[in-house]
Amino acid sequence: MVSRERQALLEEAVVHLEEGRPGEALVALRQLQAGLAKGGTDYNRVRSYYGYTLVCLGEQTEGLAVCRDAADSELNDPVVFYNLARAALHCGQRRLALHAIGLGRVAGPGFAELERLRRRMGVRRQPVLRFLSRDNPLNIILGRMRHRRLAPARM
Repeated sequence: MVSRERQALLEEAVVHLEEGRPGEALVALRQLQAGLAKGGTDYNRVRSYYGYTLVCLGEQTEGLAVCRDAADSELNDPVVFYNLARAALHCGQRRLALHAIGLGRVAGPGFAELERLRRRMGVRRQPVLRFLSRDNPLNIILGRMRHRRLAPARM
């Protein structure tokens, strides 16, 4: 497959994903993977999009494994780590998402999508009683009270 055709297929898949049509993205990514050599320049990027697409379609275990595999083989492409972070968040694995964002920041400092995702995730507040574990029942109760007190009033 010619490089321009591969690039067009990848862009098409990304557009489908961003517009909330993972099924259509999966078709394009499978077609793209068929003509892609393992270890090629876009191999890990395509695999990461494929894994994220699987996660979006409900195949969380397989999709996350594909994303992790792509990230383990990648050093320089922040998009691979961005897709792993999105997949991890979709699966409720915040710690893995933060780790992937950290690796992505090293691979591509200033990659705007990673920075936006990190800001959107937010930062946890310190436990109310810092000398106790975050999981301590007293910290949980006091934390909920603090959250209610600081939350904007609802009408």
